[in-house]
Amino acid sequence: RVNSEVLAPPANNGDVVVVQTQDDHLIGLDASTGNQRWIYDSTPGVLTLRGTGAPLVTNHLAIAGLSTGKVVALDTQNGVPVWE
Repeated sequence: RVNSEVLAPPANNGDVVVVQTQDDHLIGLDASTGNQRWIYDSTPGVLTLRGTGAPLVTNHLAIAGLSTGKVVALDTQNGVPVWE
C-alpha cells in the first residue's frame, strides 16, 4: 500500500515492483508479497513538474525522473542511490 497518488504505471523486474508517487517517493515493493522493502524520499523543489514517466527497472537498478527534473538510479534491493 502507498500513501500518495501513483503518477505512472509501476515497473518490476520479477523481484521488486517500483512505484513513483505524487510526493516524489519511489517505493520498492516485494513482487511476491506486496510488502514494502524500501522507500526513497526526494524532497521536491519550489518549482516542480507535475507529470512523470514510468520508472525503468532492470535486474539491479530502478531509474526514474523526479519532479525536480533530476534523474536517479536506485539499487533495487535496498533503494540506495547509485547515482543522481
